[in-house]
Amino acid sequence: MVAVGVDYGTVRIGLAKSDEARSIAFPFMSVPRGKTDEEGVAAVLSALADVEVDEFVVGLPLSLSGEEGVSARKARAFGALLEARSGRPVVFVDERLSSAAASRHMREMGLDERAQRGKLDERAAALILETYLASTRKVTWEGDPKELPAPEEGPSRRRRRRGRERR
Repeated sequence: MVAVGVDYGTVRIGLAKSDEARSIAFPFMSVPRGKTDEEGVAAVLSALADVEVDEFVVGLPLSLSGEEGVSARKARAFGALLEARSGRPVVFVDERLSSAAASRHMREMGLDERAQRGKLDERAAALILETYLASTRKVTWEGDPKELPAPEEGPSRRRRRRGRERR
């Protein structure tokens, strides 16, 4: 089963899917939101009809200070409706600046704004899902702690070097 990332927007809803191992997020598609959240949820569920979804990860657009505003409340309402209609759990993930990061990434790939239109929402959904997948990974250390380098004491190497040059 896969996790599905959701970038809830006012015009389109971006979707991304994880692989079965839940280690990588792939942009999947974007669907029109419609006039109501009911229409948006129906479009999402229709697009995912052939996908065995384990859970949904909905981006929560918090303000830069971390507070929930109107957009975040709308995303929560959409998530609650998606959970009720799909019967699958919904997890919310802070998505501050995910669309901006997705746009920057696509510009770096050489895509102008016009070429980004259809892909931006699904790329933002992939970033949201990547954030969630990374937070759920279990990281273990199998090595000997004695093999770790000792933390450097005193001023950093760069600062010491600069100090020598000034003398």
